[in-house]
Amino acid sequence: MNRPAFAGLLFIVSLAWSCLAAAQETFPTPEKAVASFVTALGAEKPDEARLAQLLGDDWRTYIPRGGVQRSDVDTFLAQYRAQHTIARRIGRNELGVLQSLLAYHDAQMDYATEDHNGNGALEYAQKIFSEPGKHDGLYWDEDGDGEVSPLGPLFGQDVVGDDWYGYHFRILDAQGPSAPGGAYSYLIGNQMSRGFAMVAWPARYDDTGVMSFMISHDGQIFEKDLGPQGDRQAKAMKRFDPDDSWKVVDVAAGD
Repeated sequence: MNRPAFAGLLFIVSLAWSCLAAAQETFPTPEKAVASFVTALGAEKPDEARLAQLLGDDWRTYIPRGGVQRSDVDTFLAQYRAQHTIARRIGRNELGVLQSLLAYHDAQMDYATEDHNGNGALEYAQKIFSEPGKHDGLYWDEDGDGEVSPLGPLFGQDVVGDDWYGYHFRILDAQGPSAPGGAYSYLIGNQMSRGFAMVAWPARYDDTGVMSFMISHDGQIFEKDLGPQGDRQAKAMKRFDPDDSWKVVDVAAGD
């Protein structure tokens, strides 16, 4: 399919979509609407009655006199569906990540209610997975002592790993001047007792996700589009520091 033909078809469908949105007939999804429009274009010639039903009596305004090649229509529809599949995946992943960050917040709060290493101090976990036989992370395998890990009831058998919901996650042990309360380390000695934070970013930008997210013990999630180089930026982060370029997400722990 040549680029001019595809661009022309994209323009046609874009114009038609504006009419479909206002049409009397409703569709459960945008894909159904576009599929109906493409079907009405026909393999050999347009279904004029159907196009009039979808677009109105002036439907010819949107269709070139020479018609549209069926091969162009099929290619466009395939690419349209592929793009919407990606968009739906990104939407599901980002929603899952938001819920995961809230679960991480709750798990840390739960973890800090008990002394898990016997040193007499309450602290937050500095890792997701515990070392074998220990409870030094937010998740540990059931070892028969009856103590369920904080992430156990929140995630069931699925635990945040290197790639969860198409995202990478990393715990931060300090915060910067833009964070509530200003800049300070969460560590006292080797114990993370003063707070906690986490950053999450897409494993594959614009495929598994777009936005990157951060949360701290304050419970508020922030988001930012770090762009295609976000993986490098996120890995270089040393502290939770949501400046003005990070926007508050309208969801918080405890909601």
